Amino acid sequence: MFEGVNAEPPSIQEWMMDAATPEDLRSSGTLLAFKNNPSMLTDLVSLLSHSLTRRETLLDLGVGFGYAAQMLKNTLGFKEAVGVDIDEERLAKSSERGIKTVSLDLDQASTHLPFPDESVDLQSDLPSIERHHGPLDNLGDPFCDVTKIQEVRFDWLLIGEIGGEYAGFLYWHLGEKPFFAPHVENFAHIREVQVLEKFQGQGVGRQLILYALESLKALGTKNVFLATAETNDVARHLYESLGFKQFRKQIHYTLRINSSTKEDLQPR
Repeated sequence: MFEGVNAEPPSIQEWMMDAATPEDLRSSGTLLAFKNNPSMLTDLVSLLSHSLTRRETLLDLGVGFGYAAQMLKNTLGFKEAVGVDIDEERLAKSSERGIKTVSLDLDQASTHLPFPDESVDLQSDLPSIERHHGPLDNLGDPFCDVTKIQEVRFDWLLIGEIGGEYAGFLYWHLGEKPFFAPHVENFAHIREVQVLEKFQGQGVGRQLILYALESLKALGTKNVFLATAETNDVARHLYESLGFKQFRKQIHYTLRINSSTKEDLQPR
């Protein structure tokens, strides 16, 4: 969770990823992902730097040995970092690095967490996305398989929570000259907006889209696209209420070619 005085964009050099020890990498899946994909780290820090209005407290859930929390705190200019974990050894090592720590009691975790309800733990919500979104007929869709979700760019993924409970997600990607609008140089395409049924009608989808639009605006993106079925009146009303305009329709065709009757194969 990031709460929090505008500052100059941080230099990624300050991360000093080579200073991470093997012990750090073993204790933090997030840190290992950054190590293997430095561009992900660069994009994430840039996005956060543009999005943050205050930098009071950085909360790291599953803090590991505190390396990632310390680097984020220093790079983004937070006043303090707080690490939450269930492992006392990891918490002790985080404390050695100047990270304030909180021990998490799993017996109380479902009803009382030592941080605000609006906080989000991306890693723990990925299985929720998988259960929510799949299985589907769309083989290969990364959101149907938690192992594939971890391959998507997390800086393009937003998760909505209500009272600390997963409520839905939004995912976008950035590109240039889309085939459906080749005159557009740079664009963002919101690919997924999904809200759990029990949380629908509470403004979760609207807040996800508004947050995404503000983030994309901060990145300098001018054109945003999304799509929905013509029969999805709820989604169309939401998108149009946010200012989206219809500009193109797509027609889906079908042909039955494996049939037991000749009539099915006759051209019409």
